[in-house]
Amino acid sequence: MTSFVLTGDIGGTKTLLGLFRVHGREAVLVRDATYPSRDFVSLEPIIRTFVEEGSPTIAAACFGVAGVVVDETVTTTNLPWTLDAKTLRHTIPSPAVTIINDLEATAWGIMHLAPAQLVSLQDGLVRRGHKALIAAGTGLGEALIIDAGERDVVIASEGGHVDFAPRTAAESALLDYLRGEFGHVSYERVLSGPGLLNIYRFLRDTRGRVEPGWLTDRLGRRAVIAVGIALLLTACAVAGTAGQEPRRLATGLLILGLGWSATLVSGSTLLSDAIPMERRASAQGFADLAMGLAGASAGALSGVVVGTWSYPALTLMAALATVPLIVALVPAPRWSA
Repeated sequence: MTSFVLTGDIGGTKTLLGLFRVHGREAVLVRDATYPSRDFVSLEPIIRTFVEEGSPTIAAACFGVAGVVVDETVTTTNLPWTLDAKTLRHTIPSPAVTIINDLEATAWGIMHLAPAQLVSLQDGLVRRGHKALIAAGTGLGEALIIDAGERDVVIASEGGHVDFAPRTAAESALLDYLRGEFGHVSYERVLSGPGLLNIYRFLRDTRGRVEPGWLTDRLGRRAVIAVGIALLLTACAVAGTAGQEPRRLATGLLILGLGWSATLVSGSTLLSDAIPMERRASAQGFADLAMGLAGASAGALSGVVVGTWSYPALTLMAALATVPLIVALVPAPRWSA
């Protein structure tokens, strides 16, 4: 007998849905789609969109979600969503809807891979027994695959959030360093994408290594952008209410100057990121020239504002200055990573 099953991988960045035709133990993908999670207020609108594009009667559905599933309900870790299996049964509609932890879903999937689809990272003795699944990404996911004799059983866990237990003097120093910033330090603070940055910062700050200027710019970019945008928006507000008061105009110009400074810093970062690593040294002169011209232009525009007492011009300058800051939020090209 052939039936159709809806599956989903619910992530903080994207949601993947797939419709499978199932016959016996064979499953064939009929169609799939990817949706940006943050464009939707919940999972239900995504499912409706997918189903309305054309789906037969769905016999069952299963969704893997990053989070703790309790009583068929889960609040996602990186999204303001709460998923309830009872609600989803009406949304799809389907009589059988299951929500499981995303690492549990991964574990069930791994057990159905063929040997040719697996890669050995370290040679060793293959033997029957329990298995651990560790997935380091934005966070640290963990699950257990228990050998229960005739079949394996998967157990989800939140093992990534257990206390980081150092084994050496260096790891103890890392724990002390991170505890000063985070308080509680879990393994996820060390073994994950953000964990790599935490280890880097620890080694940089405790080993006395000099950080390259371009890397300092990139690591501090968001702080500079936030300050610059705040200053420039403040300058807009001051200019808009200045009337004919010289002091308020002077205050607006001062804030504008600080905002322009932040803009030039972010502009330097943008130019640096846009140049391939191997050509950055030779292109530094060009970057300095471009920043000098930008600074001169800012000064000239400020002079025009002072000379004409043009409050709309001051507001326009502050608004335009936010553009490179906002553009700087775009991820850098891959060659600068």
